[in-house]
Amino acid sequence: MSRLGWLGALGLLAASAVVAGAAPAGTRRSSDDYRVIVRLADAFSASFAEQVERLGRLPGVTQAKPLHRLGMAVVRCDSEDDQESLLDTLDADEAVELAVPDSWISILGGSSGAAPAPKGGSAAVRAKALGSEDRAQCSANPACAARGLSGLCCPAPDGAVLSCCSMHDESTTVELHTFHGTYITARPGEGPRAHATETDDSTKFQLVNNDDGTVSFRTSFGTYLTAKESGWLGADAATIDDWEKFTLVFNDNATMSLKTFWDSYVTAEQSGYVLANRMEISTWEQFHI
Repeated sequence: MSRLGWLGALGLLAASAVVAGAAPAGTRRSSDDYRVIVRLADAFSASFAEQVERLGRLPGVTQAKPLHRLGMAVVRCDSEDDQESLLDTLDADEAVELAVPDSWISILGGSSGAAPAPKGGSAAVRAKALGSEDRAQCSANPACAARGLSGLCCPAPDGAVLSCCSMHDESTTVELHTFHGTYITARPGEGPRAHATETDDSTKFQLVNNDDGTVSFRTSFGTYLTAKESGWLGADAATIDDWEKFTLVFNDNATMSLKTFWDSYVTAEQSGYVLANRMEISTWEQFHI
């Protein structure tokens, strides 16, 4: 399961379906066109290409196309029966995080409807409708607002859920995975560090959506990450003010960077120190969230 949650994964999958040439909303697919969008659990490893090739060799599969920037693949089948069989197979595959038909992921059926669940498999999930039109506004979704989008985003007027809607849910819990393969931690009485190679409560942060389009990160013990004027990143703020607000910057390689109130960026050094003093984005300033 993605750290962004099912809704986040579906938002990214909807974007990937467009990139891959999936059938647009309201378009009937041809009888020989059955695709499955697959999110791989270890999507950004060196073995990604091999994993996609393995998908292409499964029974009933005619093509497996990688989406490198998203860590996903579009798998094409011969028939609806092959598609359903593939979904069952992928449901039991530990290397697969999520697999859904492409016709299912991009449509919510309006602001109050829900898309039909995919057939078969115990991992079948149901889409969440976003409720009122106010929640559908780009301005109500920090990641969309950070991109400068306006109007309806979640869903858009054509029913598509944009990838920036992935962090809309106020209860979203995220982890910050660094370039070095470690996780940022926050523990009582000490500043954030990037030593952890496994996840636990100290690596989990509640993502708080602020009204101005920024986000804040609440630790497991109730404080907030804060970018201090000195350039250090702390985890001792009791409330949210300017120093506790971060702008999400979306990078071309499917990572995100955190821009502070000071116009600097959060960086995870190889030594494990986490600072907020970089003025440009390089690899140490990029995170998988």
